Amino acid sequence: MPLHRALIFPRLARPRNTHGHRAFHATPSRRFLEPTLTATHTLLTTLHTTTALPWCALIPLTAILLRALITTPTTIYSRQRAFKTLALQPLVSAWQHPLARAAKATTTTPQQWEAATRKALRGKRAEILKRHGCQRWKAFAAPLMQLPVWVAASVTLRGMTGRDGLPEWWRGKNASPDTLDSTPDALNSTPDTLIPDTTSALDTVTAAERLIPIEPSFATEGALWFPDLLDADPLFILPMAFSFLMFANIEMQSALHPPTTRTQRVFTNTLRVIPLVALPLILDMPAALTLYWATSAAYSLVQNVVLSVAMPRPEEVKACKPVNPYAVGDAVETTAAASVEVGKAV
Repeated sequence: MPLHRALIFPRLARPRNTHGHRAFHATPSRRFLEPTLTATHTLLTTLHTTTALPWCALIPLTAILLRALITTPTTIYSRQRAFKTLALQPLVSAWQHPLARAAKATTTTPQQWEAATRKALRGKRAEILKRHGCQRWKAFAAPLMQLPVWVAASVTLRGMTGRDGLPEWWRGKNASPDTLDSTPDALNSTPDTLIPDTTSALDTVTAAERLIPIEPSFATEGALWFPDLLDADPLFILPMAFSFLMFANIEMQSALHPPTTRTQRVFTNTLRVIPLVALPLILDMPAALTLYWATSAAYSLVQNVVLSVAMPRPEEVKACKPVNPYAVGDAVETTAAASVEVGKAV
């Protein structure tokens, strides 16, 4: 290399101590996960110490408490939004006639007319729903609130049983706990380049869960046929109850809100398969986990039954349908068709 280029673009020396260089992590930070699991564990142990209840009673009560305080209000809110959306449907349908007339003036073929009308109607529907505070995302408020609570409680209880946060069939049998050690040897950097750290998000859950100590009293505070909450249910009653209750919830929702489109039917049928597929995967789970899951599913089923009685679905107001929905171009044609119908009736 010429001297002047070497002075302008000096060659950087390669680092001798590769352990002093930090690797880039492809996994999310544990700043949120660790406090969440710690707070959940503190809540459980505090309730256990304060109430002096055995774990076989406290775990179901905790599931009911979390559901009642967090998920039930959001479920009621989502249900109210859904009913308001249903009440706005006649207003949305009323816009079909003027939007179709406007689309007919700007299109040349029936296919273009239909596509333009549907696009304009979708936009008007979104505008009306937003104006009345019934955006589509609000229908998912309950699941979005329920899922993090359910996952946090499940991972915390699994940690208290002494098992890793995720089963081996998910994490992989070759996953080694040593890969989670935050030592310099775990940083995968080379002299030439920095290689992203191979710690996965699944290992992040396992590492955060190690903050949760094992609860020895789980071994003696079971009940009935599951005296040891650290072991799996010997009769498989709890996992089968959880799968049955989950399936019952899906069937009830399908009966209350029948799927009307092909996408909705496919989604509902997919949900029906989940309890059947999940059953063999949860048979070996600790009884503490399956007890929590079964109680949570039972509460959800009872909640849906109560809300269907206390907040029944209102009758849908259907708009009058013309003989030809797309014959809306001229007022003269509409008046003539109406005159013919009146003449036939007379």
